[in-house]
Amino acid sequence: MTSPGWLKPKDAANYAGISERTFREWLKRGDLRFSRLPTGMILIRKYWLDAYLTSFEVQSTGAEVDKLVENICRR
Repeated sequence: MTSPGWLKPKDAANYAGISERTFREWLKRGDLRFSRLPTGMILIRKYWLDAYLTSFEVQSTGAEVDKLVENICRR
């Protein structure tokens, strides 16, 4: 069991709404901070994950979002 504020990779992936495979790719590429215990267990602070996801926050007007969605739907 992890302490409050810390997540194992599987739980962190669920928290972020992504696959565990994608999450492990983020770790492998060095995109996301993590701690590795002497036992080899990987732990991620919720704060680090929130900060990483927030770095992709899009602040657009409704018109810009509509245009983006329109372009994606055309593909």
